[in-house]
Amino acid sequence: MKKIRLQVTNLVVIMTVLLGCVKDKGNYELHEIPGVNDKGYTIQVNGNPIPAQDVANLTINTNDRLQISFNEEIEAGIDPAYQWMMYEIDPVLKPGAMPDPAAQIAVTKNLDQSFSKGPGKYKLYRKLTNRNNGDAYFSEFILTVESINGLLVYQEDANSRGDYSSVRTTEMNLGLPDSKMGVRHQVYTTLNPTHPIQHPTQLWLREVGDLSFDNQIFAISAGGITQVNYRTHVWQHNNSGAIFAFPLDGSFVPQGHMNGSNKTEYLVQNERVFGIDYLAGGALPKFVEISEPGMAYSPYMMTIPTDMQTFRMFSNIVFNKTFQRFEYDNFGFLSPFFYAPGDLGQSDIDISATQMDLIYMDKGKDYYIDAVMEQNPGSINYVRFDITDPMAATCTHNIDLSTLSNQLTKQSLWAISERGPIAFSAIGNKVYTLNYEQETLQLSTADIPATATISVIKILKDKLNPAYDNAILYIAYNLGNQGTLLQYEFNPLSGQLKTNTKKTFNGFGKILDLKLKK
Repeated sequence: MKKIRLQVTNLVVIMTVLLGCVKDKGNYELHEIPGVNDKGYTIQVNGNPIPAQDVANLTINTNDRLQISFNEEIEAGIDPAYQWMMYEIDPVLKPGAMPDPAAQIAVTKNLDQSFSKGPGKYKLYRKLTNRNNGDAYFSEFILTVESINGLLVYQEDANSRGDYSSVRTTEMNLGLPDSKMGVRHQVYTTLNPTHPIQHPTQLWLREVGDLSFDNQIFAISAGGITQVNYRTHVWQHNNSGAIFAFPLDGSFVPQGHMNGSNKTEYLVQNERVFGIDYLAGGALPKFVEISEPGMAYSPYMMTIPTDMQTFRMFSNIVFNKTFQRFEYDNFGFLSPFFYAPGDLGQSDIDISATQMDLIYMDKGKDYYIDAVMEQNPGSINYVRFDITDPMAATCTHNIDLSTLSNQLTKQSLWAISERGPIAFSAIGNKVYTLNYEQETLQLSTADIPATATISVIKILKDKLNPAYDNAILYIAYNLGNQGTLLQYEFNPLSGQLKTNTKKTFNGFGKILDLKLKK
């Protein structure tokens, strides 16, 4: 009898076939069964046969339909009984937790079902018993399942319950066939049916650059926040006090966060700025407010890499709505940028004279702040600030977008590239491409149904894949409670979408948010 061993890394199943049989560790001796002629097996995933050359590098997703079929000749006089058992042998557990015991999952000759378990390491084995004398054969499978690296899709169903799925963006567009790509649907709901998320709003990842804390997904909802372990996708708790170890005034509505150079996360709530340091020691994270009383801040944040050669200090940037200026975290205090008074277009980062409010902010190419701002008369401006000089910030672009189009509004969605002079904007079912060097705004070729509403646009920022970093655009749109995700490659210099690269992913609920998780 053949012993089959499966090894999964990042949901990659690696098979090696060894001769021999697996001895049962139960209360009886293992006997070979004369008259059982093993003639091999076949494997299918979602109904697709796996070619022999792919057996050693088989890619599956959690919840994929896994079929393992045995070709056996059984002589007369043998009364076969089959049993498939599975248990977790190396789970990612919280302290004090115990792995699940072995469970029977099938009593059929072949296995044909979805593998719905979360990430972990599992032993799957098939037992063939001759009822006449108790002789048995065993075929053993070892499966190690880790989380997918990819795009988390936060969604809600018709009952306003939240869930997230994962699209494997790290494998898409990299020369792999479509059968190697896929979508994990209903990851959270599948594994946590007793902990529903009501009225979801956004998804938040803890990204402080420390493995002790980075395996966290925060599913934000109108009723609070639910913390889920990223590796296991298992619910941990939904108490904001336990999660962040601080009580905040009012309801929990996190409006923004970023990964600071000092491994401190930042949170804006009720227009106040807070810092959360998970590495300060002790059982609870250190939480401090760094905004001054009476100051109101925009929810948009960004991080500029610190330049130690020029002692650049302003890496973590927020916008003070009260004083209408950009500020940075200066050792726990929010300080304004150095500036020379003047109008936008000169060496001025203090924009109070223009009475602008921040609509959106993100990091552009190199050391730049890219901001979409609204003036009091209602015009929308695209403003770029060069902060290469650690003692100054220079306004390089101030484009009145209302002169280019009357379609952009305060409600428009934005995504900014770090690779070329391109930004995308979306409203309704339209996507626009802004080239801020040429000061042009054009309607994109994105194919969105006329009755759809775009809910999210996102540029893939993945430094591990240089060819596709800042060259992939994701567009999520909704028709009622049904969401669709589109993926396009685009030219980083012109912003033109490569329509022949379009990929469509369906089957979601109403899509609310997209996050890349590595």
